[in-house]
Amino acid sequence: MLAAVGDSYSQAYSVSKSYLYDHTQFSWVIGTAANDGVTSILERLRALGASPVVVDAATSGKKMVDAQRQAEEVAAAAATLAPGQTVYVTFELGTNDLCDDPKTSIADYTAQLQTAIGTLEASLPPGSRLLMLAVPDFRHFRDITQADPTTKAAFLLERNASRCAPFLGANSPTSLADAGAILDGYNAALENACDQLNEATGPRANLRCTWNVDLLSERDFAVKDLSTVDYFHPSLSGQAKMAASAWQADVWSGSGS
Repeated sequence: MLAAVGDSYSQAYSVSKSYLYDHTQFSWVIGTAANDGVTSILERLRALGASPVVVDAATSGKKMVDAQRQAEEVAAAAATLAPGQTVYVTFELGTNDLCDDPKTSIADYTAQLQTAIGTLEASLPPGSRLLMLAVPDFRHFRDITQADPTTKAAFLLERNASRCAPFLGANSPTSLADAGAILDGYNAALENACDQLNEATGPRANLRCTWNVDLLSERDFAVKDLSTVDYFHPSLSGQAKMAASAWQADVWSGSGS
């Protein structure tokens, strides 16, 4: 089973002006569209001969508080698996916590994360795996959008002033330094949750986790990897980079492209 926990980044939201809103056929996790340039995790697993059941619990616009609901959806689906079958979960949440004002506190984010991870840990069959994505590196996104005249001008417009402010737009009560500290706090919580899964022993050692902030925080994005709809969501090339990085980061990296 392949399960996606996440938000609009996993739903391939508004990858271009021709594809507004959710278009999961282009998703880095569960995409199936041919010749779109995005070789998703699902497509790569199928290329190896696997036929995973897909559970798309990810929901656009959601924050970490929704992780428990999504985890319960995955757990319910996993309960239908035959003995010996496993689940591969991609976990991608935090963008909306960081980009909205007020921003979710690190304490609340951590507590919500731990509850959801506890549900997955207790419910998934032995041998299951979790890929824990970092929160997108919005400091990097700020650098590339400020360096590009078109995107810099877009974020000077009033209608965009609050978009993931203060990283992209400027209209936020939070300073860049404080927003950066929140981003770092979220990532520390994600890494710690992953470490705790890998340190578990005995009956609890049924779920192993991968964390790689360098590969899984979109630090390799260029402006072209952001959608021209909002310069916030990944474009098709951004979705393609997310898929390639996720594959490279985990145990599959030596098994096909």
